[in-house]
Formats: sequence, structure tokens, C-alpha cells
Amino acid sequence: MTDYTKVFRLFISSTFSDMTAERNALQHYVFPRLNELAAQMGARFVPIDLRWGIRPEAGLDQRTMPICLKELRRCQQLTPRPNFLVLLGDRYGWQPLPSAIEANEFSRLLQVAREHAEVVDPLVQHCDQRSAEKLLGRWYFEDRNACPPHFLLRTREADERYADNDTWSHSVERPLLAVLRSLAELLHEPVGDDLMYFGSATHQEIRAGALDAASHEEQVVALGRTITNVSELKSLLPLPPRKQGAGTNDDGPRADDYVDINKAGLHDKDAHDRLKEWAGLVGSSLGLPELRTWPVTWTKGGITTDHIGELDPKLEACMPLLEPGASANTLCEVVWQRLGRTIRAECAGLVVLDDLERTGQAHSAFRSEKSAVFVGRQKELDVLRDYLCGDSSQQANGSAADRAD
Repeated sequence: MTDYTKVFRLFISSTFSDMTAERNALQHYVFPRLNELAAQMGARFVPIDLRWGIRPEAGLDQRTMPICLKELRRCQQLTPRPNFLVLLGDRYGWQPLPSAIEANEFSRLLQVAREHAEVVDPLVQHCDQRSAEKLLGRWYFEDRNACPPHFLLRTREADERYADNDTWSHSVERPLLAVLRSLAELLHEPVGDDLMYFGSATHQEIRAGALDAASHEEQVVALGRTITNVSELKSLLPLPPRKQGAGTNDDGPRADDYVDINKAGLHDKDAHDRLKEWAGLVGSSLGLPELRTWPVTWTKGGITTDHIGELDPKLEACMPLLEPGASANTLCEVVWQRLGRTIRAECAGLVVLDDLERTGQAHSAFRSEKSAVFVGRQKELDVLRDYLCGDSSQQANGSAADRAD
């Protein structure tokens, strides 16, 4: 019997600034219909879009990536399928510092920093700490409570200068990341995890959600979008800085929202090459010859959005797309069709419990959860277990006898 409270948690992974229109359309048109579909069969659909799920304090405390990966693992644990949606564009995306490095590896990095100071120290010439070794020591501290011990990235809250994301990026994050990458390349033996130093946040999510998992098409939905005239977009770089305190929506779409840029404000070819190198692995890991990808065009007002489409607000009008042989053409239609078919198949054996069954199931789950970490007196526990699991008529008679005594 399947629990009537079955929840479909879907983690959405993409770069943010260039995929705003796609994510907004899914939130507006597709996800409400999927929740209605699940509700009809006694389940719930919960999209996990961390554009709004991570507080600014978590970013200052260097917990953004741990939170993202934890939420992804939770989706995988609670929802066998579908649990992961990938949207790939022309940006590799934000490349974060590793939040934790094993102590043995960190010691090796420090040793290489001392031995090759002439190589790595010039990378930090504009930082407060003028040597790579000192910069590493300033921003990583040892956590001996971890097993094995780790060096953790320090919070930005201790220095108010770094509360501003641009200041943090230019003064610490980029130079420190350049140092770590250079040290990792100088090591004669492989580092523990290359993606810690060379991977974007989206790449790390996709590896955990699609490349490392025993994925198949019904567990992971991966879709792409390609700007056909991206060379025109690159020719606009570099752009003037954004207005102080203004966001992307205030400034309007900009070329640097859709491609990676380096510290000089020009197109980041290294990031572009890394994107192309691993993006094809997503389709092959799902057993697909290629990803479903839509071509779009860059204009002065941003990219064209014909590929996104929409869905009818009435659920019954959307149901024909779930039937065999139905054709889905836009992003909204494809996501609805693939996720809707999988949810419907997963709910086929769902049995809605009555109130008494729900109460019993809730008590059983509560008992299992609490007893997993409960240590008590075995004799008394055995008496209670025999009483609770024994014949109800004997329990009733015993209770009456006890009262008579």
C-alpha cells in the first residue's frame, strides 16, 4: 500500500540570470497543473527552486552549495522519480569556492603554495594578504570535530566589506579560486575532487543529480536552449558596470546575463569550454542521443521566448498532452508531458487511506522514528511491547481485572 501523502519533490537546476524567463514560466503555467494532477491522485507536487530558498545570511556564511546539494539529496531520497529537472543554456555559471577541503589535501596545497610561491603569489597581489599561503590561512580554518578533519571556508560576516557580493567576488573569491586551481594543477597526484576547484554550482548539482545517480529519463528531465547568434552577443562585451544596487530586472537584459565573463568583462572561453565538455555527458548518462534543445536569438531586448510557450489554466485542457503519441513542442508542454506522465504512472498504485488507517500509519511512523534513537529499560519495554502487540481482547480483560483489583 502506498502512502496517500506521497510527495513528488522536483529539484530545478540551471544557471539563474539567463534562465529567469524559463523558470518563471514553469512556476506560472506548469507546476500548478502538476500539483493539481498529483492532488487528484492523493499526492502532492513540490518544486524546489532555490532562487528563493536560500537566505542572504546563508550566502554570507558560505553555506549556499551545501544547502543546494542537501536539498537535491532530499529530493532523491523522498522521490525516486521524477526528482531532477535540468535546464542548460550558454552559461557555465557561478563557480564557487569549495566550502570544505579535507585536512590532508589542504596540507598538500599549503606545501605546494610555499614551494611555488613565485607562481601563485602574483595571483593575489591585489588582496589584503600578499601571499597565496596567507590568503588560504585567512579564509580556511580547521574543523577537528569532522571525521576526517576538514578545513572550512570562513564566514564573510566577520568583515563587513565582504557583505557586498561584487567586493567579495573581486577581492577574495576569484583570486582565491585562481590560487586553488593553480595549486591543484601543480600537485603531482590528483586532487580529491576536481569539481571542487573547477566546477560551477550548476555542474556540481548536475553531477549529483544526473551523472552520479543511476539516472534514467523518467527520473531526470534534461532540456537545453542555444543562442544561435551568440557571437553578436559576445561582441557587445565588455559592458559598463551595473547601476549600484540595481538588479538584472532593473537594468533590463544584458549580454553578460547570457554568457560567462572573465574579470576583464570579456567572454570567458575557459568556462565556455568546460560547459561544452560536460554538457554532452548529461544526455549520454540518460541514454539519449542528444538533449531536446530549442534555438533562440539574441535581440536588444534579450533573447526570443517563443520556445517557452504556456499551458491552459484548466487541468482538463492539458490532459491530452499526457496521452500516448501526443506531440509536445514548447518548453512548458515538454516539461508538463514528461513529468505528468511519470507522476501519473507513479500514482497508479496509490491507495487513499481512510481516517483510521491514516492514524495508525502516523502512530507507526512516530514509533519508528522515536524508537530508533531511544534507549530504555529492556524489561519494561518488553512488557509494553507484549501489551501493545498482544490480543486486544486479552488487553481489555486484563485492564478490567486490574481495575477490579
